[in-house]
Formats: sequence, C-alpha cells, structure tokens
Amino acid sequence: MALPIKPKLEKTLPRDELADFLRQLAAQAQSGALDFPGGSVPLAGMKALKISVKDSGEALTVKVRLKYPKPEPTAAPGPGRGTAAAGSGASLRPRYKALKKRMKRDFKDIGAALAAGSAPRPDILAAFVADSRLMTTYRGKGDDHYPAYLEAVAALEAAQAAGDLEAMARGYRELALCKKKCHADQA
Repeated sequence: MALPIKPKLEKTLPRDELADFLRQLAAQAQSGALDFPGGSVPLAGMKALKISVKDSGEALTVKVRLKYPKPEPTAAPGPGRGTAAAGSGASLRPRYKALKKRMKRDFKDIGAALAAGSAPRPDILAAFVADSRLMTTYRGKGDDHYPAYLEAVAALEAAQAAGDLEAMARGYRELALCKKKCHADQA
C-alpha cells in the first residue's frame, strides 16, 4: 500500500486531555511510526511533521499532519512529458517549470537546515546539485549566469563533502546571490 503524501489526524479533545495526547504522540514517534486513521504511518522518509492545537471554545482541536516528498515522476513518456521520440536515444528532461519548482523546494530545505546550524540532508543536497547541473542545460534561461552558478554549486558540494558547515553556509549565500542576479536579468 502506498503511503499518502500528507497523512492527517484531527481530534477534538477536552483541555485536560491535551497533555496525555501529546505524551502518547511522543511515545509513538519514539517507536518510529504514528497511528493515523487507516493505520500506522512510519516517520522514516518524512519531510515534515506538523502539530497544531486550536482553541475552539469548549474544547481543543488538534491536527497532526505528516508530509512526505512528492514521488518523482517516472521517465515514461506521456501527455505533456518531454519531446523525445521513442527510439531516438534522446533522454527525457523534465519541464523547466517543474524542475525549477523542485529546486526551489530543495533550496529552501537546504537553507532551513543551515539556518538551524546543521548540515542539509545529503539526499536533498545531492538532488539539488544534480538538478542545478540539469537546469544549466536549458538554453535561453540565463545562460550568461550559468558559469558562476555552477561554480557556486561546486563550492557547496565540496563544502558538504568536507563536512564544513561554515563553507556550506557561504556556498548557500553565494547561490542565493547568483539566483537573485539571474532572476533580476530575466524579469
């Protein structure tokens, strides 16, 4: 059974039951899975866990949501998917807009990790680096900025390989500057 991308649990509780509910949730998290309607959902591979508590007057409304990364699209051609002809040997590339959206999400995650003083997840950084290199193969989308951008990408990747958080933060800031310059020129 495939996991939903955003499993949700919503409960209305009397005020005096909130602490017990949160303790129960913490115990489940410690075991590596949370109980949702429809079954237990593992925490492994999650992108985010959100817990909100709202005062609804006489009781509290508690919402628990897990968010998983969206599955990557398969390379199979289909409607609106690439232009390579079957048997042509050409590889399928994602639509530029979809690639940029994915890069934006990963860049935000990398920045959040660095801002928290920790290294970004290696899989997210690796995906961002690969997508950055792919992005620079699209012509007419800021070609003049590609060399400086790729240099900043390589610096970030090298800093990650060395485990140097300070250099990773510098590399991230340099990438943000490259992105800002390129997007300003494209506007």
